[in-house]
Amino acid sequence: MRGRSKRCCAQTRAGQLSEQKKVNLAERYSQNEVLARLKVIDFPLNSVQLVAGFIEDTIRYPGLPAVICFAYVDFDFYEPIKVTLEFLHVRLPSGAHVLVDDYGWFSSGAKAAVDEFVAAYASNYVCTMPLPFAGRFAVLRKL
Repeated sequence: MRGRSKRCCAQTRAGQLSEQKKVNLAERYSQNEVLARLKVIDFPLNSVQLVAGFIEDTIRYPGLPAVICFAYVDFDFYEPIKVTLEFLHVRLPSGAHVLVDDYGWFSSGAKAAVDEFVAAYASNYVCTMPLPFAGRFAVLRKL
């Protein structure tokens, strides 16, 4: 699904993307492909609500859950991650977890968004990193 910001530029391991060379934001998988992959692993499709689009738009979609206990955030870039964390903040109960993929790996955006968010809400979250062999992501736990 899409999800990355329409306006994102990022610092990658190869260097900074220029303003002229915006990230290609073409949709990777159709909704049918996503549903087919979930069906293969016997995921209960009655528990799935797919909302296609960019995160800045889809967070305004009616009927989104008021409470979210777990979220896996994998947008790679600063702006969509920051938008998502702010959206989740008011919906996460105490004890909820958010995993942010590619923290300190693919781009500097994930790390910057997480670090700024945790600094802004320091009394609300504990941020931990798994051992390196387990992957490069940040785990946020709401207190």
